[in-house]
Amino acid sequence: MKQSCSASACVDVSCSVPDLAPALRDIQIESEGIAAKNLQEIDEWYKTRFLDFNQPSTKHAENLRRFREEIGNCKRSEKTQTLQEELKAMKEKIALHLCD
Repeated sequence: MKQSCSASACVDVSCSVPDLAPALRDIQIESEGIAAKNLQEIDEWYKTRFLDFNQPSTKHAENLRRFREEIGNCKRSEKTQTLQEELKAMKEKIALHLCD
């Protein structure tokens, strides 16, 4: 007796690769949203910092202008006083000449 074994197997191997495009699109949308939020936060931070630095600067500039004005007034006052003293001396000299 002769035995013959024959085996036949038919296997359908089909591995389907999952479509990653939707997942990648979701990740991209999420990262773009985070980037936009970060950009907005940085812009707001910059604006507040700019105001924080600008206000004292404006105050110092105003103080400087006021001090310069005061110095100018003092100089004018000193000059006026000097001129008045010179005028008084001239009047005294004229009075002396007239009396002679």
